Amino acid sequence: MAIYKGPGHHRSMEVPHAEISAEDNASATAIVGAGTAVQFTGFDTNGPSFDATPDNSNDHIVIGTSGTYMVSLSAAVDSVGVGGIIAQFQVQRNNGTEEIVPHVNRGLGGGGGEIGVTSMSGMVALDAGDTVEFWVENETSTTNLLVESISLSVLQVG
Repeated sequence: MAIYKGPGHHRSMEVPHAEISAEDNASATAIVGAGTAVQFTGFDTNGPSFDATPDNSNDHIVIGTSGTYMVSLSAAVDSVGVGGIIAQFQVQRNNGTEEIVPHVNRGLGGGGGEIGVTSMSGMVALDAGDTVEFWVENETSTTNLLVESISLSVLQVG
């Protein structure tokens, strides 16, 4: 990412950023109990980055420099059970110790007949070494969720 600094300044400066994603994921996230969040572990692609580390092997982004970050998430999620559910999507830090962006609730029809698309973003203070992850929760049952496509990114803004 280049930042324009005005006339006479032709250098670009990169700001810390990173992205992890998955597309056409076919493995459902196992829900261990209604109302219990579980980390999504299906990321398969590391995106562009600078001074933050996308780590699809551990399903998180590691922050390299402390600061204020814009965190963005976009996901297509399907309920694989028979009945409808209410799913909750969360962005958390440090292995689920804290929800860092206001969560989103989404009703989904059952039986794989409806794919819910959601997006969320927010600004949050993060420290060097923090990890940023995506967590899902079925608020109404133990029906598993299929996160078909997802992108999680961070961009330092301050």
